[in-house]
Amino acid sequence: MKIREAKVEDAKAMIGYLDQVAVESDNLTFEPGELGITIKIEEKILAHAQASEKDVFFMAMENNEIVGNLNFHGSTRKRIAHVGEFGISVRKSHWGQGIGGQLMDELLLWAPKHGIRKINLRVRADNEAAIRLYARKGFSKEGLLRCEYMIDGICIDHLAMGLVLEERDDQ
Repeated sequence: MKIREAKVEDAKAMIGYLDQVAVESDNLTFEPGELGITIKIEEKILAHAQASEKDVFFMAMENNEIVGNLNFHGSTRKRIAHVGEFGISVRKSHWGQGIGGQLMDELLLWAPKHGIRKINLRVRADNEAAIRLYARKGFSKEGLLRCEYMIDGICIDHLAMGLVLEERDDQ
């Protein structure tokens, strides 16, 4: 398994990957078929991330197939240019293999080099495996966002977590 930054040429594969993980997991903010992203749109998204100092897309690759991804978005506004938020997903067939942790490690190496001092995330409050992973990486619980998901008519809370990079023990 190899982790690398996504390139514009990865747009079609990324759309296929996102379509697949949408079917496999209720932990994402989108349902199957809901994103509606065309190859042209995905190419623009990936080109923007490549050109940006504050955005990045990492892909976990196995046998030339995307098995995980992490996308980070930071702000260019002066007062919040040191902060950003990421989303992460891994193919269900690869859950429990450490891919999410490896993707996060790449982000934690990348972020300080790009002026990022605080990383935020949101996770389903009942996704205990993900919450444990984030805690192992140094993230702390910062708040509960009530009824952020609605799945089959049931409200599900989001947990907001964050990491201030200079507070990490391993730096």
